[in-house]
Amino acid sequence: MRKGNSVVIFTVLIGILLVITTLYNWYAPVEWRYHQKFTEANNMIKAIEEFKIKEGRYPFNSSEVGIAEVMSGPNYTLTDTGIYIVSFPGGNCFFCMQAYNSSTRAWSEHD
Repeated sequence: MRKGNSVVIFTVLIGILLVITTLYNWYAPVEWRYHQKFTEANNMIKAIEEFKIKEGRYPFNSSEVGIAEVMSGPNYTLTDTGIYIVSFPGGNCFFCMQAYNSSTRAWSEHD
């Protein structure tokens, strides 16, 4: 095989790899792409609910359940109405957040 042919083949393979990676990042379900963050967040939710059973109230912050908050999330917020939100950055847009609402007990994506 000539050197020119191998460069062309290499360039085509890199292009195919970039297309596949782009399609995966765009079309794969959020749960697949952020599996680790969802796992960490669900563990936090479990710890919060166990704290509620033990103490009769939700924790004021995540350190009360032994989880340090980090910028990349998951992050815990207790609202004035007694509802808590667990969230982390990620989703189908640049500034999207995945958020769990304790009143609905469901995940949703927010801009």
